[in-house]
Amino acid sequence: MAKHKHKHNRRRKKATKIVKQIRKQKAIDKLPKIFKSITNKGLHNISKKILTVKEEAVLSLGLKFIPIPQPSSDQDLDESLEAFRRSLAIRLHFIDEDNSSFDRSLHVKNTTFNPPINDVTINSYINTIKNRLSAEKLLHPADSCIIRTPRMINRTINRIKNNTNIIICAADKNLGICIADRQWYENEALRQLTNRTLYEPINTLPSVRKVVAQIKRLLGNHSMLRDSNGNFSKHCNAFIEWFKQNGIEIKILPTGRFYLTIKVHKDPPYKGRPIIASIGSFTYRISKYLDNILQHVLRTYPGYLVNTDHLLIDINNINNTHLTNNTTLYSSDISDMYPSIILEKGLTCLKNAINKYNYAHPYSQLQTDFLVDLTSFVLRNNIFQFGKNTYWKQLLGTAMGTPVAVTFSCIYIGELECQLFDNFMYNNQLSFIYYRRYLDDIIALHYNNDNATTLHNIFNSIEPSIQLKITHQGNHVEFMDMQVSLVTTNMNTLQLATSIYQKPANSYQYIPPFSNHRQSVLKNTIIQEFKRYRLKCSNDMDYNSLKTLYTQRLIARGYKEDYVNSLAITIPDRHTLLQNILQPHVKPHSDSNPLVFITTNTPRQYKINIKKILDVPQHISDSIVGQRIFKKRPNSSAVIVSYKKTKTIRQLLTRSLYDYELQPQLQQQHQQ
Repeated sequence: MAKHKHKHNRRRKKATKIVKQIRKQKAIDKLPKIFKSITNKGLHNISKKILTVKEEAVLSLGLKFIPIPQPSSDQDLDESLEAFRRSLAIRLHFIDEDNSSFDRSLHVKNTTFNPPINDVTINSYINTIKNRLSAEKLLHPADSCIIRTPRMINRTINRIKNNTNIIICAADKNLGICIADRQWYENEALRQLTNRTLYEPINTLPSVRKVVAQIKRLLGNHSMLRDSNGNFSKHCNAFIEWFKQNGIEIKILPTGRFYLTIKVHKDPPYKGRPIIASIGSFTYRISKYLDNILQHVLRTYPGYLVNTDHLLIDINNINNTHLTNNTTLYSSDISDMYPSIILEKGLTCLKNAINKYNYAHPYSQLQTDFLVDLTSFVLRNNIFQFGKNTYWKQLLGTAMGTPVAVTFSCIYIGELECQLFDNFMYNNQLSFIYYRRYLDDIIALHYNNDNATTLHNIFNSIEPSIQLKITHQGNHVEFMDMQVSLVTTNMNTLQLATSIYQKPANSYQYIPPFSNHRQSVLKNTIIQEFKRYRLKCSNDMDYNSLKTLYTQRLIARGYKEDYVNSLAITIPDRHTLLQNILQPHVKPHSDSNPLVFITTNTPRQYKINIKKILDVPQHISDSIVGQRIFKKRPNSSAVIVSYKKTKTIRQLLTRSLYDYELQPQLQQQHQQ
């Protein structure tokens, strides 16, 4: 009897499962046609929620997908034209001023400044493009330029947004979309925030007036508060204007926002990477200014690596040298670099770094004490929000998420590396063929394994809080987005070979072709990825294999095979691409501030040729004023057209500000 009952239950479960599968297939069949071509969903669902077919379909579009186009309107084009006319007027107004030393990080926008255009030539050009645009608007009325998006997409997005039990967030390392339970997300965030060594809760935010007074006092201590005429200095205006809206001082101090990206590439239980979005916070403008200045100091370090193109140039030079069978590759990363930096030691290293830079560049003379005090102000005031009216302050390490944090950290590690090189290399305790670091990742080429071990041990003995963790050592390493290997050539010599490295958890959630992006954006994205593969694969077989995989992945995201293949055949050979980075094109200074016509990407813009409308007539570009205003770049037009994209799924569904009420027991922990 029991055996018969057990058999009956198994049949019933099997039947239920089949019924569910049939219902799911029916729901899939009812989806709009655009979803049928997407076979790679690329989702990381770590929540308890079972997604509906519609929810899964919409989220599979990816964070960068633009679901709903901006409606076309005459007003949008008119506003774009007026903004362009104003930029021409401002350029004409300052035509005789030398802007070569202009510091954009200290620039405060004056939206009310609108000088008249008194030049006949420029007025003629404005009238010309007005007439051209009017003709195009009549030819393509706004109400005739509509892209109809399936209503299901908008309804599903709103349903997901209104579900307060889950959080839609980005997976760490740009590995796709992650769906997490809100309670888990909150617990994981507070697990980190309740570490009193790293963070402390703030019950009352400092007042805006108190912070403004603190900034003014800091500037005054370095004679930077007022200029020679007694007016507030450009530094003061840039740092203080941040606290005003329409000229009126704001009442609540703007802070950063704490959020997590989920480390789905790690084994469960999953953890979150803490990020503090600082844009709009009271330290952001100062941090941007510091980052702009200190980048010059950072580039002077011998171990500094700009990007993987820089690494390819170095590898090309190494391959012209003789490598032996004992040669060893080594890669490592610095464990928890940002929170491990002791601030006082970091500021001391920063001071030494700026002094050394000033000694090597006498014409520069950066104000050391001023820059160090500003950096201290930013890093000691990393105040952020997590939870409704719940604020925290970072106590240890650098202020993660603020612009200057990366530069400051890299300068600190650069100073430790200088100690490493100076104290040991000249005493014959340390020797290597090559050493470079990108942020907290290190790659080196050693004469043998013993040299690699010596470097590792000596580095870890310099500063106890900064420790290296070996990731690879031998004939093969993974570094950033590349695999670097020691291989034997046909001439029986050793050389470094490179190929692309992709994390196993990568979901390859490329933007589908029916996203409301400009088609040129989607096309160039594919071309640039093909170029990246071709450049970084030194072996043709590796590239061909990866090209096939990439094509299949694009097809799984809705692209046609013929279209992808037509783009693949346009890719130059590796030698040409390598020569482009070995002999980079240096842009003329005039390119630093080009003329730009900014408009919204709407369905109407697909039919109106804005670039042709803005084309400068020959007699205007050849005039005396025209030659100075319209500085035409090689193989390009005098005016760049830039399209503002509408909201992506990331902007519609994810949030950097977690403003829910915290769970009562956790709220109590915060107050304690």
